[in-house]
Amino acid sequence: MLNSAEDKSTAIGFTLDGRPFLPGCVGLNTISGGTDYLNVVVQILQQVTPLRNALLTKKQDLDVSRTDVTEALAELFRKTYNAKNFKGVVSPHEFLQVVSLKSKKHFFTSQRDPAEFLTWLLNHLRPHKTINKIFKGEILVKTCKNLDSQAAGDVWEESTSDFLTLTLDLPDAPLFKDTQEFIPQVPMISLLDKFNGETVVEDLLHRQLRKYSIKRLPPYLIFVTKRFKKNNFTVEKNPTLVRFPLKGLDMKDWIHPTWHNINEHTKYDLVGLVSHSGQPEAGMGVFKAYVLHSKTNQWQETHDLNVAPILPQSVALMETYIQVYQREDVQSDGTFTDNIVLAKPGEEEEDFFGGGDENMKDRDLALAGIEIG
Repeated sequence: MLNSAEDKSTAIGFTLDGRPFLPGCVGLNTISGGTDYLNVVVQILQQVTPLRNALLTKKQDLDVSRTDVTEALAELFRKTYNAKNFKGVVSPHEFLQVVSLKSKKHFFTSQRDPAEFLTWLLNHLRPHKTINKIFKGEILVKTCKNLDSQAAGDVWEESTSDFLTLTLDLPDAPLFKDTQEFIPQVPMISLLDKFNGETVVEDLLHRQLRKYSIKRLPPYLIFVTKRFKKNNFTVEKNPTLVRFPLKGLDMKDWIHPTWHNINEHTKYDLVGLVSHSGQPEAGMGVFKAYVLHSKTNQWQETHDLNVAPILPQSVALMETYIQVYQREDVQSDGTFTDNIVLAKPGEEEEDFFGGGDENMKDRDLALAGIEIG
């Protein structure tokens, strides 16, 4: 619950019955009981300030708003950030309908993997250069086509790849449960050593060995912890807890030495997290989003229609699945140091801006407590 001090210093909204709510951190309806995978992704993306600003100030194109993913997401953000929303909750059904249409009903009302949906959504937004400015980093990959890492004369080929998300691999879960129900733990730093340029990662599908190191860091880092594994017709879940920092994650140790000069800022703070609790089978577990509301600097736990404050110490104990980290140079108005790589030859990029006749008005942005750089 918001107190009176927060009421005076923070742009908030009030429902018809007088209950306060935080624009940009409101409850989202679950549709047919199976769309929390979509809701948690929307909640964490709302905390990405430059993405939020680009979508809220994007001019509305009514001709394509019912068939275009970007337009539909922008319209959903306008609703969640509307301080005059007297219900205090929002239904994402229009956005879901467009997603269902574009994904050929792969993402609809049955439970799906939020990491899979996040990847799909970012790739559909990716033609817009705003997405690449915010999320696109570069990684150096050394590949050896000999699975025997001890073989003499191995040849390692080096290439550069773009990324929007980085996958963290958990150590194998114990085969037998501890009698005292001990849950294994691992520090996030250990998982990040996958990108130290020396750790050998087996790619059994392509019968290759790989080594990774980071070339360029984006303003926002998205980590996906590989917690679920499909075996035949079942899904297994690795329960290992990851000990991660809420503030001051320094990525400098995983940048290739050659490229330290183009990465002026290397520290990140957590702004969003998706957790999973319960069994991995569809309908058995629960996905929740934990988001840092920038205006109150307070963490909020969101699960569909329910939104409630939560202590940072509790957030750090969650069974993390997706994490969104914001780089230290990102300002409250969404501006940041621009060290992006231009589009490659043959790639076409467009911005979110332009076209249409309507966007979120300055007065409505102010009511929602939003600064635009």
